[in-house]
Amino acid sequence: MSTLRLWLRLIGIGGVIAWGCIQVALFFKREGRPGRQRRVREWSRQCMRVCGVKLSVYGAERFFASGGLFMVGNHVSWLDIFAVNSVHAVRFVAKEEVRSWPAVGWLAARAETVFIQRNNRRSSQQVRDILLQILAESDYTVVFPEGTSTDGTELKPFRSNLFEAAVQSGQDVWPIALYYPKADGSPNTDMAYFGDLSMWQSFCRILPQKQSEVALYFLEPIAVAGKTRQQICAEAEAQVATKLAELQGKSVAELMAASGRSPAPAEAT
Repeated sequence: MSTLRLWLRLIGIGGVIAWGCIQVALFFKREGRPGRQRRVREWSRQCMRVCGVKLSVYGAERFFASGGLFMVGNHVSWLDIFAVNSVHAVRFVAKEEVRSWPAVGWLAARAETVFIQRNNRRSSQQVRDILLQILAESDYTVVFPEGTSTDGTELKPFRSNLFEAAVQSGQDVWPIALYYPKADGSPNTDMAYFGDLSMWQSFCRILPQKQSEVALYFLEPIAVAGKTRQQICAEAEAQVATKLAELQGKSVAELMAASGRSPAPAEAT
């Protein structure tokens, strides 16, 4: 049954991607931003349904009611993007390699994803300038400051460079925590896309599951006035670490130890 479920969902994913390409090609140029955002949101919800993933959201109403724009969070899976976009279409900062993914890379580019070359200082500076423009236009954006994904049981150090956009724009930073639980509440590491795992291997871990879940938590906003990017980064990392530790029933020290780190979040550099 699990093999049949895998192939049926793969067919469904192919159909959803094809429909996304059609919408982008036919409608994106003639529609304004609200129309494009609505299509991205509905398309992302279709992707989640086809993959058999239930989305639970906590605290989003505060975020949108307060006019929040700049989100930062932990990164676990390629599903993270669809989870956030299912709540509201946002502009992501993604690694440059995503641009070359078949169909998905083309869609991401047309959805105004900002691509960054990791460990390239000049690329980071260009992305900061783009983020400032996005925030100036009162558009939503999400950054994954770990710079990579994990299996969901740990949290890697947040990098502070892209937080400079928040400092310069004066926008509050909203940490978000993404958690993929099993039925018993423990981390569902099969949902993670990390390390040397291929996309096909990830499909084979996620799609055969009868029902999976991702929980998205909007945490406390961080005011940036009078703070350095390193201070804001450390506060955001601490909030996400605390929530993930709570969800996993462990201490922050244990969460940090999973990635070989010191007992508490240190300031990112």
